[in-house]
Amino acid sequence: MPLTAVATSPLRPLLLAAIAAMVGAIAMACGGGEDGALQSPTVESPSPAAMTVVTTLPVFADFVREAGGDRVEVTAIFPDGLVPGLIDLPPEDVERIGRADLILYNGLELEGAVLDLLFEHRRRGSQIVDYSKDVASPTVEGMTAYQARDNPYLWLDPVLALTYVDTSWDSLAIGDRAAAGTYETNAERYKEQLRALHEEIQETLGSIPSDSRRLVTFNDTFFHLANRYGLEPVRLPEPVSTAVPNPNRVKEWAQLLREQGVPAVFTQPGSASELLNQAALRAGVQVCTLYADSLDDEVTTYIEMMRFNASELSRCLGGR
Repeated sequence: MPLTAVATSPLRPLLLAAIAAMVGAIAMACGGGEDGALQSPTVESPSPAAMTVVTTLPVFADFVREAGGDRVEVTAIFPDGLVPGLIDLPPEDVERIGRADLILYNGLELEGAVLDLLFEHRRRGSQIVDYSKDVASPTVEGMTAYQARDNPYLWLDPVLALTYVDTSWDSLAIGDRAAAGTYETNAERYKEQLRALHEEIQETLGSIPSDSRRLVTFNDTFFHLANRYGLEPVRLPEPVSTAVPNPNRVKEWAQLLREQGVPAVFTQPGSASELLNQAALRAGVQVCTLYADSLDDEVTTYIEMMRFNASELSRCLGGR
């Protein structure tokens, strides 16, 4: 066909219209507006996290966050630490558990009746992991802490906390295999920080005089911390109620504190009572604070929490 035939073809107007439409579409895709000016590209919303995680305690959420980075959305259902005797959860926590891909808890009966709620409200197909089944027992060789029925506050020993981190990243990798290498790299970097933390605490607590190395508390929460760093844990009897400072009870507790021969007794945030304060004043000892299972404005991460504990132990027991 001669070239002049194209000019007279009835298809030419349609072809030109189609080309014009394509050019317009390309211009719009490249940011052109109606007046031909370039427009700013549309900012897309950040992609949702690859893994949704629920933990029981804030320190566990911190381990998950360090291993998972931006790929995880993690919530602790006990933001202020364990609540003794709690047998129910608010609806928002039940909803979080129901949509979680991964649930991590301590085990060794630490969570009490709440553990049943975790299993009851989890969604089908989600992972639920007991940390204590992975941690090597510090008291019985060749057994896990779960098998040995150890004191549950294992993470307060930074050396044992390394396994909490390993369990966290490995559990994330099972649910999000595409990022397994990222989780492992993040975890290894964080574990180096925990090893350095252990050496730092060892040096800090090593300065406490030998005749003051008694860790006096009203529970056995800090058993593993004391055991790791050569302190002697001493548990004083905890009365049914410490709210009302009965004079006879104050006298009795003051005598118990004197018998320990230490400059301080330790409680957890919010747990000190007027009875304890009066008994300590009468015995001439300080009431100091150690963190175990909660984070707040004072200590926002596990590492900050453990540094605070080491500093407080050293300060109150006469270390440098």
